[in-house]
Amino acid sequence: VLINIEENKDFIQNHLGMVWNKLYKKELIDKLRFPKNLRYEDNAFIYPLLTKVNKVVITTEILYFYRIHFQGFMLKNSFIPNSVILDLYKITDLIKKQCLKYGTYEKYKENINYIMQEKIFDTILQISTWIKISKTDKMKIISNLYLYNKKQYKMPEIKQTNYIENRLSKFKFIAKIKKYWILHFIKKEFTLNNKEENYLDFVKNILSKYER
Repeated sequence: VLINIEENKDFIQNHLGMVWNKLYKKELIDKLRFPKNLRYEDNAFIYPLLTKVNKVVITTEILYFYRIHFQGFMLKNSFIPNSVILDLYKITDLIKKQCLKYGTYEKYKENINYIMQEKIFDTILQISTWIKISKTDKMKIISNLYLYNKKQYKMPEIKQTNYIENRLSKFKFIAKIKKYWILHFIKKEFTLNNKEENYLDFVKNILSKYER
């Protein structure tokens, strides 16, 4: 299947951010590199690259076997409190920075902004599934990140978002449950009153006691 990116801009935002299932033209990559010492680095690579592409060819032929390693970092730490989740904020900023560098941000502004909001929403979504953390601490983290996301990235109200629905399009009931599960953890009384306080530092301080 041949896809014209300019005519199908939503293809960029509907992409899950994986790099392992593609073949690339060397000249497209040029000097683009994965960021060092950050998790979720695939996102900072693939999304800016897609804004440079005119066309993409998709095949249903199986050419790659993906092995799931249950002791790997991503799966092993998905349900355990860790500050690495905050790397998504740096990755999100890098996506926009690289698109600005390529001169493609204005052209795909709506798509890139959607991707950025979706990625920072992922922090809340993942944290909501954490175990081995007190309910109060989880509420403090999610409540403050939610407020930070709204202020810094203009993320809409949870009820107005469709990130979960898009990702779980075949499981709409589960998506609805996940959305209201997150709302359960957002409590105004746990948000910082001091506007000068750094939300991310506040969250890091809470997480530090779980990473000792």
